[in-house]
Amino acid sequence: MSKWLDMLVHGKDINCRCELEERTAIIQFDGEESECEYRALLDFVNENKESLKKRIQTINGEKYLRLKE
Repeated sequence: MSKWLDMLVHGKDINCRCELEERTAIIQFDGEESECEYRALLDFVNENKESLKKRIQTINGEKYLRLKE
């Protein structure tokens, strides 16, 4: 899986967590990362930046949304 799919939310917003986990599970189930799914996931992340902001890390100069502990 791609770096951007390293996502399991442990935040306070249960709706946000369920939505992100559901999207991630769908993409993993397909075994392929379609452009449509990728864009839908990015749109979701962009719409929820405030609640996800604390999970962004910079590793080797690249930003990751790392939500696994």
